[in-house]
Amino acid sequence: MLTAQKRNRGRPATDTRLIAGLLYLQHAFGLSDEEVIWQWVENPYWLAFTGETHLQTKPPAGAR
Repeated sequence: MLTAQKRNRGRPATDTRLIAGLLYLQHAFGLSDEEVIWQWVENPYWLAFTGETHLQTKPPAGAR
């Protein structure tokens, strides 16, 4: 059993569907890391593909 001290370490995990979807889209379209992030923000179909339910205006947390 984890104590409260050990459970609160580190940053929260990023959604697996988002990461897998972005990697797939990057490979399928031959995009760089930055290009796939900006395409993701601009394309509602890509947002839905990666599990988003609302339009996003900013890159996902941790992406720069």
